[in-house]
Amino acid sequence: MSRASPEETRARLERVVSDSISCARGLKKALADERRALEDRDTDALGRIVERKDARLKELFALEKTRAGVCVDAGFGADPDAMLRVVEWCDHDATIQTDWGRFRQLAEELGSLNLTNGAIIRLRRKQVSDALALLRGDDGVTDTYGPDGASGIAGGGRALIEA
Repeated sequence: MSRASPEETRARLERVVSDSISCARGLKKALADERRALEDRDTDALGRIVERKDARLKELFALEKTRAGVCVDAGFGADPDAMLRVVEWCDHDATIQTDWGRFRQLAEELGSLNLTNGAIIRLRRKQVSDALALLRGDDGVTDTYGPDGASGIAGGGRALIEA
């Protein structure tokens, strides 16, 4: 099996982990900007931010593929624990291990920020849905069904637009 040297592997991992941290920081900024745009209901800014966020995500996925390739080239495979084994093999001063931990922490923060933004989107969507239901005269129970399978929409309401 041809195997990259520890020094070569270390240099490649340092670079990819550093680039991943930088990219994750950019994504964190985009997610923070996205939250502000969602809260301000700024659809113009939101469109630009989503493009920036998507570009960062694509970059992160490419970096992850590169990182996995470094592990494979070093002979450690691509399974979830490969990075730990590679770091143990080539990172004698724990520099990569420290940076990898920093990246993983950033990844957790990104997940939390993304969940928050998703919750804001769901809330806005529900508010719009509720407002439309009110205008149509629905009783607001359009998303549920009764025991008989009926939608639960009462036919006797009067729409605000008719009032």
